Amino acid sequence: MVEAQSEFTQLIANDRVPYEYGVQQFLGDLRSIFSDLSRLPIPTISAVSSVALGGGLELALVTTLRVFSSTATLGLPEVRLGIIPGAGGTYRLNLPIGKTKALKMILTGYRISGDSTYQWGLCEWIALPKSRRSEEEQDGKDKAEDLQRVTRQIHDNADEDGMETPSILRLAIDVAEDIRLGGPGAVGATLNAVTSATLRSENEMYKRCTTMGERDRQEALIAFKEKRKPRFEGVPVEVAQDGLEKHSASGHKTDLLHSRSENHHG
Repeated sequence: MVEAQSEFTQLIANDRVPYEYGVQQFLGDLRSIFSDLSRLPIPTISAVSSVALGGGLELALVTTLRVFSSTATLGLPEVRLGIIPGAGGTYRLNLPIGKTKALKMILTGYRISGDSTYQWGLCEWIALPKSRRSEEEQDGKDKAEDLQRVTRQIHDNADEDGMETPSILRLAIDVAEDIRLGGPGAVGATLNAVTSATLRSENEMYKRCTTMGERDRQEALIAFKEKRKPRFEGVPVEVAQDGLEKHSASGHKTDLLHSRSENHHG
């Protein structure tokens, strides 16, 4: 799985791509691709074997079902960069794990392990390393049909960490084969009935972040480039937006977003 969003952030931090292009072109293209994938009339399956942060996790959230390695690491670190997940992360993450866990991951940049993703409901199947599968087979654990599929031995092409990539792909293919047992019309009707997400709120809040939190965003990118923690000085976007609307109505001009910084230096 390609983490395009993280790679793009590095390009911005290194001044190789202007930020305006990122907001208007890159994110627009990414949303369009993800939306097209989410609207496919067939079930889709993502397989994650290592790290999926930012756009990597958002891409996995687009698919109907997910298969993760127990050694995978996933997260949405965008808030640490002064923005929010802008390719579906804010509303798609809510669906499998609920509001509170989604807030924990997004607000704190919390990175979740593969094992925890299964416990939280973020994925439907976990592929275990070869050593763990052997131990659990010997202990007589995981007797359910889906976990028996996970724990079977697949010997070809072992990775350094003991996780065979073909095992994850084989598991994803097996899931697809299970879905094929259903009637095509019923499968399509199920997708239409269950899928009801929208991009509207996420798009609106992302625009607010990019227009009102410009200084914090620039600070985040500079800190990313200098490998240090960012020193944010703004106030939450909602607070700033409400304040600007109220002061605009009363004829007063103010920059609430950075009033804390100005008071500090004044």
